Amino acid sequence: YDVGHPFQTSYAHLHLSPTTVDKANRTALGAKLPFQNHSLPELRSVSDVAKLLLRTPPAFPRYEGAKEDASFSHNNCAGPRGKFVEKVRRTSKIDVACYGRCYHNQDAGLGDAAGSCKDMQQEEFYHWDCEAHRDSSKTIISSRHKFTFSLENTLSRDYVTEKRYQALWGASVPIVW
Repeated sequence: YDVGHPFQTSYAHLHLSPTTVDKANRTALGAKLPFQNHSLPELRSVSDVAKLLLRTPPAFPRYEGAKEDASFSHNNCAGPRGKFVEKVRRTSKIDVACYGRCYHNQDAGLGDAAGSCKDMQQEEFYHWDCEAHRDSSKTIISSRHKFTFSLENTLSRDYVTEKRYQALWGASVPIVW
């Protein structure tokens, strides 16, 4: 556990169910609730987000062995995100390295510093150790690719979560919808 690492700060998630998802959108830029920064302590407002986007990217070494153009990490196999990326893989010349449980075609080779998080049940996965490890792993994976599919699980105006920032911290261009 490294306190100075931007993705290893313990934080509480707002868990939403299908019945509450439309009632609380903490990450929309115009949200009435406080800005949810998903463990990025410097991002407290929209102007802080702009500062992050305009600053020099961190020095993450590019992984020379990666041949794929983009990365996608996905553990929830339901929904349109995975289907969209799979269609891109089938119908374009873009090589996509898929990590996670869904559409898996690539191993990250990062180990599992937080224990056996990949074998945990969905409801146990959000224990902060696994969450911090997952976030930092996605940043490292993003640093190996020029582009990262950072598709949100909710299509809502101005909805922004950690997915975009994980790609940016890894000096990768986030692909969003």
